[in-house]
Amino acid sequence: MSAEQNKQTLIEAVQMLQNGQAQTSLIKFDDVLRKEPHNTAAHYFYGIALQQAGNPAKAIEHIKQALLQKPEGYSNGF
Repeated sequence: MSAEQNKQTLIEAVQMLQNGQAQTSLIKFDDVLRKEPHNTAAHYFYGIALQQAGNPAKAIEHIKQALLQKPEGYSNGF
């Protein structure tokens, strides 16, 4: 998967999350992170999806990872 395809997968996952499909979006976020383990946006949104899917402990791990990679915070830029 190219970087552009991975970005598209991330966008699709975020859209799923925004549409209330947290559980389904986890598959796409996981796919992105397998190919780009240091993708800050993927970690951040994966954490949000995990929280909404009922896994707060794992959610904290991913949000923390995003903040460690980008301590100034995350805004909607991919």
